Amino acid sequence: MTLSDAARRNRRKSSRARSLMGAAVVRLLADHGATVAFCARGEPAVRELAAYAPPSDGSVRGYQAD
Repeated sequence: MTLSDAARRNRRKSSRARSLMGAAVVRLLADHGATVAFCARGEPAVRELAAYAPPSDGSVRGYQAD
């Protein structure tokens, strides 16, 4: 494995971690009653998170960025 291969792999892991943290923040805010708008790169990711139904009065709206 070359250094550039390792860098690409780490970038993918880092990107996935940021995505999971962002989704967790969206859910947490919505759970506390906020109306949350977010963007994601792909339509499947937008649909999945926008379908989240918080147990409170909050809501989630998603938009595709790319």
